[in-house]
Amino acid sequence: MEKVTLQTIADTLNTSRVTVWKALNNRDGVSASLRDEIISTAITLGYPLKLQEGYSSPTPKKKSSHKNVSVVVSHPEDSPFWMNIIHSIAMVLSKHNMNMLYTYLPSEPEKDYELPSTLIDNTVQGIIILNIYDKTLFYKLNDLPIPKVFLDCIPNIDYKFLNGDLFLIEGKSTVSSIVQHIIEKGRRHISFIGDIEFSQTNKERYLGYIEALQKNSLSIYEVTNLTTSLGAKTHKEQIYQFLDHLSTFPEAIICANDFIAYLVIQYLQEKEISVPNQVMVTGFDDSREFRKVIPLTTVHVQNHFVGIRLAEQLLYHFENPEADYEIIYIRSKIIFRQSTGDAS
Repeated sequence: MEKVTLQTIADTLNTSRVTVWKALNNRDGVSASLRDEIISTAITLGYPLKLQEGYSSPTPKKKSSHKNVSVVVSHPEDSPFWMNIIHSIAMVLSKHNMNMLYTYLPSEPEKDYELPSTLIDNTVQGIIILNIYDKTLFYKLNDLPIPKVFLDCIPNIDYKFLNGDLFLIEGKSTVSSIVQHIIEKGRRHISFIGDIEFSQTNKERYLGYIEALQKNSLSIYEVTNLTTSLGAKTHKEQIYQFLDHLSTFPEAIICANDFIAYLVIQYLQEKEISVPNQVMVTGFDDSREFRKVIPLTTVHVQNHFVGIRLAEQLLYHFENPEADYEIIYIRSKIIFRQSTGDAS
């Protein structure tokens, strides 16, 4: 694969290399819309962006008159999907003269783990929490007495105890519509793969799957559903082992995300099981890095927009500290492609 350069990005957008450099370094002379487009394209092409370049101070001073905001992450954020969200957050904060920091937390913390001092010593005045699904960490963050915005959360949480705004990618009605589409194509034995106790979004996607089957009086074949815990480093091994032990394959597999769908399609192709003729497969997120095997029917999440909304919501609470917390659903667009027998 050829190295992605500033010129690569410039050629893709039919603009100059200088303009690209200005946009990526947060310099004047580039419109907001073009800057956003350049950064989005850079992320998509895999250009190695660094958020520190014009977007944040890696070692902010506590006495600064500017607010410091930490983006708290646990799971890997180096995919285009997550990086697009993070860069959008950075852009909004930068426009409001605010510093952005990273705070990395372990996905499986030790029993006596304590949050980093930067989150509790007034270094930061607000936090945006991405992909934190460990219950202990989640509740520790929830208890911090500063404005906060969550993207997704642990499943089955009592929202009245949530001390911050919560954004969720709407999945129940969306997945229900996908399953309905597959049913209308004549498929009846439809399964689901995804850890439904991992996140609220996974849980709601599963409920959408159940809703569509029940609406059409179709059986739920639990033996062909994999809804238990999937280890961060053992997804492939667990999914392959599960599929190996199926005596009968379903006619369609609804996956909680594109990564799972990618692994399922990879397995089916290795076993010479035709997708979509024998088994249809769907994902969620529309992640570019998982379109390698076959054009995947999925849900396009506007991650750039998600990042903007997260940052804007935190800014709103800076200006309106007494405002009630909100639960906000972001709707996304279904894209039917070849993996369900649709035009790609």
